[in-house]
Amino acid sequence: MYSPGEHPDTPEPCSDGTRVDVLSAIHEWASRTSTPRVFWLTGPAGSGKSAIASSVTERLRSVGLIVLPFFFSRATRTRNTAFALPAALAYELAAANLIARRKILQLVNDEPEILLSSLADQLHRLVFDPLASVLQADTYKATNVILLLDNVDGTVNDEIADLFAELFLPYSDFRTG
Repeated sequence: MYSPGEHPDTPEPCSDGTRVDVLSAIHEWASRTSTPRVFWLTGPAGSGKSAIASSVTERLRSVGLIVLPFFFSRATRTRNTAFALPAALAYELAAANLIARRKILQLVNDEPEILLSSLADQLHRLVFDPLASVLQADTYKATNVILLLDNVDGTVNDEIADLFAELFLPYSDFRTG
């Protein structure tokens, strides 16, 4: 449930003047309203993907986009599995948007057992369904919401990558490097 810079394990953003091309490409992608809807940034360990993710979160929020980050970390017990992911993303969404906050709170009040359901069900009902309400609202001006998942391979459960592929792969734009 931490944004860039708020947790000791959260990566620092890129230094000024670095990774300008990739940050510009991601900013351009985030500003488009056409498909594909998912941007996957890949690269070898230590290539700066986490710093890029941290910078993207800060920069896109600064221009008014809703960004829902989650930084996995193998070294942090609460962030090395997907267990906390749905609640963390729902928290970020509720903090960013009043419409979503009302939907999420209503769901949790009406059906507290949602927090015991499958990961996929929690993601759909706590994050994706409230997002749909936000995007359909006449008062919502931004066209894109960014779901930013960093270091998915930093989980101790390899099955999480399969779940993400199932949920997001059909909407993906793969980028490497």
